[in-house]
Amino acid sequence: MRLHHFLISSTALLLMSHNAFARCNCPDDDDYEDSSYDYLLEGDFQLSLLLGIATLNQDDGSIKVAPDEVDVLTQSNGNDWDTWTGQFGVGYVMPLYWGEDAEESKMESGIAWFDTITPQINVYVIGESDMEGDVLRFGHEDDKDATYSSDFSSTRLMFDVAFDVLTIRDFSFYGLAGLGIAWNTTNLDWIPNPGVPIPGFSLSDTNSSGFAYEFGVGVDYEVLGDLDISLQYLYTAFDDINIQGADDFPFEVSDTELDVNAQSLLLGVRLTI
Repeated sequence: MRLHHFLISSTALLLMSHNAFARCNCPDDDDYEDSSYDYLLEGDFQLSLLLGIATLNQDDGSIKVAPDEVDVLTQSNGNDWDTWTGQFGVGYVMPLYWGEDAEESKMESGIAWFDTITPQINVYVIGESDMEGDVLRFGHEDDKDATYSSDFSSTRLMFDVAFDVLTIRDFSFYGLAGLGIAWNTTNLDWIPNPGVPIPGFSLSDTNSSGFAYEFGVGVDYEVLGDLDISLQYLYTAFDDINIQGADDFPFEVSDTELDVNAQSLLLGVRLTI
C-alpha cells in the first residue's frame, strides 16, 4: 500500500514540474547568444605610441637649510614647453551597448555619444628638464638672496581609462584619467645672488618614487580601419619629491621637497589588433 501511494505521489510531482517548465519564460540558448552582456565583452586590444613636448612647473617647494630656517622655492621659468615626452601602452577597447535603436542611429547619422570605454596600461617618460626660480629666505617675498636650479626627469607606470564622449564619422573625442606610480630623478643647485656673502651648495641626483595622477582630453582620427592618428593633452601631478640633503658648512640641508606637475602635448598612432 505504501509503495502504491509513493508511485502516485511521484507521478503527480513529475506532471506538475513538466507543466511549470512549459509555462516558464526562461531564455533559450539563442537568447543567451544575443545577450547584451556578451556584447560588452566583445572588445579589441589596442597599442599606442605617442611622442610630444612637455612643460614642468614647480609650485612653491621648500628647503630646510638650517635647524631654524626653511626657505621657499618658487619657479620663474614655467611654461617653456622645452622637454620631450613619450607614451607607450596597451588598452582594451570595449563598446558600450545602448540598444538596437542607438546602433541604427549611429549607422545612419555617423554620430554616437559615449561609444566606447578603454582601460589602458601606459608607460610615460619625461626627459630631463631644468626648473629655475627664486629662493625666498624664510618664505619672505622681499628676501631673495639666492636662486635655485633643479634638473628633473621621470618615468611612470599608469592605469588609465579613456572614455569616448563623442564620435563624428572618423573623429572620436575622448577624456582620460589615471593613477599610478612615478620614478623620478632630481637634483638642486642653491646659487647666491651677486653681492650676497653666502656660499652656495649643490644636492646631487636623488632617485625617488611616489604616487602620480593625470587627466586629459584627446581626439582620434581613423586613417584606416585599424589605425588611428591621435592628438592628446595631458596634465600630470606628482607626489611631493624629496631630494637627499647635504652638510655643506654653514648649511645643514634637509627636508627638501618639490611640488612638481607637468603638462604634455602628444601626437602619435593607435593600432587596433
